[in-house]
Amino acid sequence: MKPMEFCSAAVKNRSESRFNKSRKYYIVAFMRELIVIWKNLFTNPPRAFSRITGQENGWIMFLLVLAVSVAAFIPVIPIVSNVAYSQAQSRATIRTMQEIGMEMTQELQDELSSQEPLMRIIFSSNHFLNQISEIGLKILSSALVLMVTGFFFRERRSYRLYISLFSVLAVFLILEAAVKNTIVLSSDIIPSLNTAQTMEDITNLFTPRTSLAVILPADTGVFTAFTIDYFTDIFRLVQLGFLTIAISVVWKRDMRTALSATIVFAMVDYLPRVFLIMNLLGK
Repeated sequence: MKPMEFCSAAVKNRSESRFNKSRKYYIVAFMRELIVIWKNLFTNPPRAFSRITGQENGWIMFLLVLAVSVAAFIPVIPIVSNVAYSQAQSRATIRTMQEIGMEMTQELQDELSSQEPLMRIIFSSNHFLNQISEIGLKILSSALVLMVTGFFFRERRSYRLYISLFSVLAVFLILEAAVKNTIVLSSDIIPSLNTAQTMEDITNLFTPRTSLAVILPADTGVFTAFTIDYFTDIFRLVQLGFLTIAISVVWKRDMRTALSATIVFAMVDYLPRVFLIMNLLGK
């Protein structure tokens, strides 16, 4: 290699090294900032939300929150790694395939049984990915709903700003997941998994109620149960309370206007969900 080529390559490698190092420190610094915001969220909420006003790095915060949310699912590792969970998933999968008209021969069922170790890894991985994806979708959809709500109040802010806002509020989604997974761990659901036949059975076992819906009779209608669950869930109420403060700070409005915006947000968020459920049930 010629001297000039060697020097050019050295400078290029040094520049790339500095870029990678600066990018690494940037992510670390951003993670520290997120932790500081979460700390202020419980000690001084207005100050916490004032730190994200004008935030243009919403997607980075969003990805960091998804990474942190993995810790919320540690409590259910002993359950989703249990053979009873993979067997319940296999039964539910076979049932679903039969319902859509696929023929499940004995050879195919035997083949699925022979691949149980691999299927156990796939099912447990899917459980974690589904729950993390659910948190991500809640952040993205809530940001969109608030942006739409802002139009009613003549507030036009960037979608990234709202993603940052709900990424901060996602701490309550993470706490909710951690609490619910701890409840699942503390309850003896293995016998129920051994008798579960459908995906709905499995889902119900992993979604304990944290609202007044828990005291409703078993024959309560889906619409009534969903409505009561939506508007009385303790984690959603806490999040809406902090959202009121966030709107007041970000929009620079009084608390009365912020509360009105929060109510509109809750209704705009609620209606599509209940219509979707009713359509899925054919009602």
